[in-house]
Amino acid sequence: MESKTKVVMVGSAGFANHYLDMLLDQADPSIFELKAVVDPYVQKAPKYQRLVDMKIPLYDTLEEFYQHHTADLALISTPIKFHKQQSITAMEHGSDVLCEKPLVTDIDEIPEIREAIRRTGKNLAVGFQWSFSPALLRLKKDIIDGVFGKPVLFQNFTVYTRYDRYYVRNNWAGKLYDAAGDLILDSIATNATAHFLHNIFFMLGKDIASSAVPEWIEASLYRANPIETFDTCFINGEFSDGCRFQYVTSHCSDYNRFPILRYELENAVITYDANAEKPCIQACFHDGKVIDYGKPDDTTAGYDEKLYFMLTNRQKMLPIPCTVETIVPHLTVCDALFDRVGVHNFPEDTLYRKSDSNGGGGTFVKDLYSQMWTCFEKNCSPYEAGFSWAFPSEKVDISSYHHLELPRSRP
Repeated sequence: MESKTKVVMVGSAGFANHYLDMLLDQADPSIFELKAVVDPYVQKAPKYQRLVDMKIPLYDTLEEFYQHHTADLALISTPIKFHKQQSITAMEHGSDVLCEKPLVTDIDEIPEIREAIRRTGKNLAVGFQWSFSPALLRLKKDIIDGVFGKPVLFQNFTVYTRYDRYYVRNNWAGKLYDAAGDLILDSIATNATAHFLHNIFFMLGKDIASSAVPEWIEASLYRANPIETFDTCFINGEFSDGCRFQYVTSHCSDYNRFPILRYELENAVITYDANAEKPCIQACFHDGKVIDYGKPDDTTAGYDEKLYFMLTNRQKMLPIPCTVETIVPHLTVCDALFDRVGVHNFPEDTLYRKSDSNGGGGTFVKDLYSQMWTCFEKNCSPYEAGFSWAFPSEKVDISSYHHLELPRSRP
């Protein structure tokens, strides 16, 4: 029988706490062994006492961990600025890596990671969970195989309502740089709804582990909250094969709306509405034929598919569907947004305050949901739709964009 996958958990709070939920309570203990948790602030973690009671070794750094142990898999869910070096350190010590998104904020850091992968021969997976979804992988294979004909227009619409507490939960939410002055570039497009922008590029990749990069984009960015980046985003663009795309997303409507996908191809329209009573990815052909693919978050083992995949892949040796190469188009577009597209404030007379269930509050934009939906239905920008608060979109040539111009630390 194959030995268990030896795991080191790097991080213990935030999304790392979610990983610990799965490792301690959901994952099959016969397939893995949690060797240690690495976090210099683990005493503040929700599961600190439980880890102590279980006698799980605790270390401040990965280097200290590897002085005493080995691991087949390092799970990295720490502040973004540590992802690159921790991933490289883990690979240099013989571990495969599953790193939460974003792997890095700066496209200029990708070559160093590529070189570490080449040098060590280890695998690095990035935690865009929809890229590990069996339903979406089946759909992607059919798109690649030409089942639906040529891609025409890929759209995503998402509203994740966020109150003030979202922006004060740490020292980097909505900021270009964290409190230490390190580059963060946190925004709705790089964080909360990043999965859905990435999925557009991922589903158009020429093979399972690749993504398509657009030739150009036209974007308009807005904010209602007092943040450095943006909380509302409209992007249209086009790929080299002529397929267009649209990404419409905001934190500034109090009408929460989970992802709605509409992927149009020559012979069928693929739809998914996470808000439906029974959400299901469906491909509806023009001749009436329908293929159901299931839900993106249906999993093989009852917990996150990306974690299950990496815990079991030492035995299966399957190609990893989301790698450093897979994320480059999303990273390129996001860096281009920060470098080349200005952020506009919503006018004061469009804003209103609303209390949340915890006694706090949030700032929202009047009628924003319906206006976003108009843009989605008509595949247009807010300016093209004639909204009074809107500015013309700014066009960026992505095909010639290869370098982040913002400094890596706060000037």
